[in-house]
Amino acid sequence: MIHSSIFPARRLSAALLALILLTGALPAGASAINYEQQYDFAIGLMYNLRDTERLSNAADMFAQLGAYRLSSYYQYYIQVVIKLQTEDEADIRAALDMLPLLSANEQFTDELEQHSLSSCASLRQYGETRLLEIQGRYTDAMAAYQQTPVLDALDRAIRLIPLAREEAEQRRAAEEAARAEAERQAAEEAAKAEAERKAAEEAARQEAERKAAEEAARREAERKAAEESARKTVRAGDVVTFGHYEQDGMTSNGQEPIRWRVLDVSGDQAFLLSVYALDCRPFHESNARVSWQRCGLREWLNGTFFRAAFSAEEQRAVVTTLVDNSRGQGYAHWTLGDTAESSDRVFLLSYAEAWKYLPFDQDRCCGATAYAVSQGCEPSAKYQADGRPTCMWWLRSPGQDIGSAAGVKKFGPLDFFMYQHIDVGVRPAIRVIVSAL
Repeated sequence: MIHSSIFPARRLSAALLALILLTGALPAGASAINYEQQYDFAIGLMYNLRDTERLSNAADMFAQLGAYRLSSYYQYYIQVVIKLQTEDEADIRAALDMLPLLSANEQFTDELEQHSLSSCASLRQYGETRLLEIQGRYTDAMAAYQQTPVLDALDRAIRLIPLAREEAEQRRAAEEAARAEAERQAAEEAAKAEAERKAAEEAARQEAERKAAEEAARREAERKAAEESARKTVRAGDVVTFGHYEQDGMTSNGQEPIRWRVLDVSGDQAFLLSVYALDCRPFHESNARVSWQRCGLREWLNGTFFRAAFSAEEQRAVVTTLVDNSRGQGYAHWTLGDTAESSDRVFLLSYAEAWKYLPFDQDRCCGATAYAVSQGCEPSAKYQADGRPTCMWWLRSPGQDIGSAAGVKKFGPLDFFMYQHIDVGVRPAIRVIVSAL
């Protein structure tokens, strides 16, 4: 605990102060000097706070005085002054933490003022300025030193002049670089935005032209189809066009009309099979045992394909067919699946239908469109049909093994393929109102 005396402080005599400043030690016969003289002598040693040797001597003398007057406060004060003048940031921060205890004693702060010693407030400002210097904030530190003329503050301010100039130059260079970078980024963003705007305008223009051309071509095709339908009667074996689907692999010129072979005509309905394999899809996403009624290919044909291939008017002309999946539709020696009927707008031929309407291997050979080949359909290097390399194509009947479905080989015979085969073509079948052809 720090103690203080009730005795008032007094000024040192001129003779005693001169002796202290010249020698930094007590005069001869010091042991006979009373406490009051020793107290004044120790204060006299502190008149140059930059002389750490004299400060240490003063601290020793105050230690000998024990609790006499403000001796313990002066010891604490000397520790603060010495720590503030080191180059160790931790010492400086420790000194700043010690100052509040000294500042709290009004008698001590008054005595510091009487003896013209640096106040606690000025020492705090000096310590905080030292931290600015250690942190490399030379410009701020130089300005603060000039406002705090204690200890070596002014000397430090002078030494910091070249560092502050260098810091200012670096700051200006950094600000200029940041400004240039901001301008560069702004210009880059503006150029990017302009390029994107032009690209979007061009894409929109091309899309509008494509749609206009596509619509014109569609209307022309529909007009010709209507004229052809009115001109002749549809018969089994005929090839007709109905709907549109991507076939040449060039999406920029729009979808092409789908060619269908008429398998049968019953009343006002025509049973159609696409001339070519229009796409390439697996029968199902896994080889788990399923039937036509639950396979992924059926879902795709009646969803994605149906919407892509036919306009709203054409969709109304496609008849929902009650598809026969009974035992008689499959190959008798192969595993049978679910025999329940299904209601489909688009479906695949069964084994029985394929052999009924396409009785010879040559009839069952099917060419693949360029688009189907691009989707994975494997074209034959040996066989052709309708001017195109042939491909394998799916039937809806069960295959020989679990996880397989029936299909047709590239040269026409019956085969079966595992559901996940990705090189088998899709040849849709539909029933359509004759008047729509």
